Amino acid sequence: MRLIRSKNRFFTNVLQVIRGTAIAQAIMLAVTPFLTRLFSPEAFGELVTYQAILAFGLVGCAFRYEYAVLLPEEDEVAHDLVLIGLLVAALVALTMLAAIGISIGSLGNVSSVLQSVLLFVPFALLLGGWVQILNFLALREKNFRVTANAKIIRSVSLSLVSLIGGYLRPTGATLMLADVLSRLMSLALLWAQLSQKVIDHLRKSDVSRLLATARRYRAFPKISLPSSMINTAAINLTPLMMAANFGLVTAGLYALVDRVFGAPSALIGTAVGQVYMAELAEKKRDSPHKVEELFVKVTLSQAKIAIVPIVVVVMIAPDVFSIVFGELWRESGVYARYLALLYFLGFVFTPIGATLTVLEHQDWQLLWDTSRLAVILLTWALIHLCELSPEVGLLLYSLTVSAFIVIYLALCMGSFRRLRQGT
Repeated sequence: MRLIRSKNRFFTNVLQVIRGTAIAQAIMLAVTPFLTRLFSPEAFGELVTYQAILAFGLVGCAFRYEYAVLLPEEDEVAHDLVLIGLLVAALVALTMLAAIGISIGSLGNVSSVLQSVLLFVPFALLLGGWVQILNFLALREKNFRVTANAKIIRSVSLSLVSLIGGYLRPTGATLMLADVLSRLMSLALLWAQLSQKVIDHLRKSDVSRLLATARRYRAFPKISLPSSMINTAAINLTPLMMAANFGLVTAGLYALVDRVFGAPSALIGTAVGQVYMAELAEKKRDSPHKVEELFVKVTLSQAKIAIVPIVVVVMIAPDVFSIVFGELWRESGVYARYLALLYFLGFVFTPIGATLTVLEHQDWQLLWDTSRLAVILLTWALIHLCELSPEVGLLLYSLTVSAFIVIYLALCMGSFRRLRQGT
């Protein structure tokens, strides 16, 4: 009976998290056809450039101490880590703001677009970093409702500000401002729910204890941070390279494709991945011979779900994009065709992407992350040197990353063989 209640709580919590993500992404997808008629591809290109830079910053703004919040048995140590994360994120954001101010002041030829991108990033970094830290505090307390509501309020505010701003001033700066304000709304909700504990702990905390806690969990900034930044760089490099090689308009056209196909992949992949990781860890402990069976089952299930939509994309994507988002965005549908294989394999990969880590092959994971980033950089260098078209460039990029996903699957199969040999 106790086991049944435990399982029910687990799935209830998972559904709570999925609810927030699903509603938030549904809202964003619903307003996208309106936004594409208000904003130009160039404005979306500015936005995706800003998002790529911000994503890289958010990974390291708290030195990964936010993940450590989940680990301590004592709440006081966890609250120490929250304070450390909030402080580090503030210092990183202020340092970045100062560096950007000095750079823009000394370099008079910085474009207005780049100035806008750079000036918005520190504010979004501070707000987004604090949201991440408080999110982990909520997860530690199993307060899944507040994390779900934070996602929903961010999506609602982002959509409303973007729509209103689109009628008043349809520029990339407006989209970036909407993102910053939406992060502020999300932080406000989390702060209203969790701030009292943080403030109470701040009153009785001292610098020496915070430093001791930071040293105790120094593995997170020392080991986890570099690996995570390499992984994030590989993921978010594409929009920056698109903008650098083909201009903001092309980057904006690509951004719409990623927005449309990335949302369902993230939603379903996260949901399946949470259950998969829990099952994988349990089977590794209790039934190692069944680990490979679970992996194959999840992989094939994801492939079956994705195959039909991907075939449809290849057949009619340009026409669908033209009808739904406007004729100006037809080329996005063309790009979707060249990226179809990558989105298919990415959908399969998302839930099982931490398999090597769970099976304690972090060295393999780090080698794979590093190699993938290096080859992606070489691919974009080749695209630039050969002056390839956006379509050919995206196809080459798609094939490159797809090959690494296949390599990851092979590494997982190798880890299963080792696991069997060890039992």
